[in-house]
Amino acid sequence: MSSEDRRFVDPRPVRIRRHAVNKNTKHKNENKKKKTKENHMKNQTYNISAKEIEGAMNALKTLRDEMKFLNALTPKERQAAPRITPARLALMEVALQGARDNPGTIPAGMDFASYENDVRASRGLYDLLNKLQELCRDVQDTLCTVGKEADAITQQVKVISRTVAKTKPTPGLQALAERLNPRSARTIKEAAPPAAPAVTGAPTPGPTPAPAPVSAPAPSAGSPPEIKAA
Repeated sequence: MSSEDRRFVDPRPVRIRRHAVNKNTKHKNENKKKKTKENHMKNQTYNISAKEIEGAMNALKTLRDEMKFLNALTPKERQAAPRITPARLALMEVALQGARDNPGTIPAGMDFASYENDVRASRGLYDLLNKLQELCRDVQDTLCTVGKEADAITQQVKVISRTVAKTKPTPGLQALAERLNPRSARTIKEAAPPAAPAVTGAPTPGPTPAPAPVSAPAPSAGSPPEIKAA
């Protein structure tokens, strides 16, 4: 390459590539920090107040009262009712569209508008059920997260109370240890022998009388007399 050609070499692509590398590195660092923050928030134990839980329960009660369309079944009715699965819902929607496109397939005397409303309501109720199940899973996960630390401390209190009740027994500590350790307390009570009842004023037992001799039974009136050998 001549000196004249070198003068026309544009160094800017190199700078652009360096800028692109720096930009990608910056994005990677930001994503890493974001993931770290999300994991920290996920593992963090939140201080949930009883007032917040009470407010959520009141909101659910209000929502339940507003859902006038809900219909509760008895256990026997629930067992006999068909299980509406995604496959059944898809079949309903296909049949509805087919009946709309081919009116001749509609059974005689069937209210098509009512049938269409039931299919749409079934789809909506299924989606609502999925949302409620997601909410139940979130509540269950939160319960496990919050209750994990409380359960660990409870186990420590359980062990300490049982140990202190053995070394320094007091009625209060013993009662607390029994309430925190119901199985061990029940086992101890079952293993203890029952106390013999105290008998006062009972006479001293005398010697046992000898049994009376047993006499041979008398012959009956209709039996023949016994013959002795001479």
